[in-house]
Amino acid sequence: MTFRKKAITPRKGFDSIFNLLKTILAQKGDIDFECIIVDVVHEQRRKIYRENFPWVKLIQTDTFLYEPALQNIGVKQARGEFIVFLEDHVLLSPYYLKNLVAIISHGYSIIGGPVANGNPGVFTGWLQYFTEYHKWMPGLPDGEIGDLPGSNCVYHAEVLKTLGSFPEAEFGVATHFLKKAKDAGYKLCLCSGLEVEHINDRKIWIIWVERFKYGHLFAARRGFSLWKRILYVIFSPVIALLEYIRIFHHALRSPLYLKKFVQCTPLLLPTLLIWMTGECLGYLFGYEGRKIKN
Repeated sequence: MTFRKKAITPRKGFDSIFNLLKTILAQKGDIDFECIIVDVVHEQRRKIYRENFPWVKLIQTDTFLYEPALQNIGVKQARGEFIVFLEDHVLLSPYYLKNLVAIISHGYSIIGGPVANGNPGVFTGWLQYFTEYHKWMPGLPDGEIGDLPGSNCVYHAEVLKTLGSFPEAEFGVATHFLKKAKDAGYKLCLCSGLEVEHINDRKIWIIWVERFKYGHLFAARRGFSLWKRILYVIFSPVIALLEYIRIFHHALRSPLYLKKFVQCTPLLLPTLLIWMTGECLGYLFGYEGRKIKN
């Protein structure tokens, strides 16, 4: 079990990773696991790990690294047969590990679970949730699925050895890596018993910046031919509208989620257009940001 950890300065003693660790302590079923956290050097957090979570294997880096680089470091240290990747902003149910052991017995190599909104009282949190996690809202049936959330994904260790390390880019790595896995013949499985809650705490302007950058990098990495890139640019407003309809369709699974979807629409539509603008630039000009290491 490894965790992605961003370089976050604690606010009044608060750090989301510690809330996650508390939910791991509360796991039922006496499941054997190792917990690896890769974190940038921070003396205050290191002291908290040592005093409150001595069972954590802490690896600290001297500089800030993007999440895939942290994952690659964790994978090299992991000894388990299955490796769980969780984001520091998620919370586990008490039976997460027990349910994981049960689904593993069915022979799946890549597994994930639904992502619920962990702070439904925060309005902008719904905007972040709908744009990032609508494909994995609670209510999905168990079974084979086309994509899994990077914040709640499990790999058999042999899969990672076969496919190699994660590309060390800023955005869109999980989707591209899972496509690589599917192209190699692996099936992705969704298990409702692995549901997590995600804490969505981005400010509106940060959400917009991240959606733009994600769209830009995602498009640049798709490797489309020139004519296909031009078609995507021409029909980009239609694609953004289709994404809005897709989110609406997913929100229909829950009266609460549907209500919040309607309330978020005045901000959701411009957010999708900002995301699509980033994609258009990615299709037209590629990406000149941080070099991607494969």
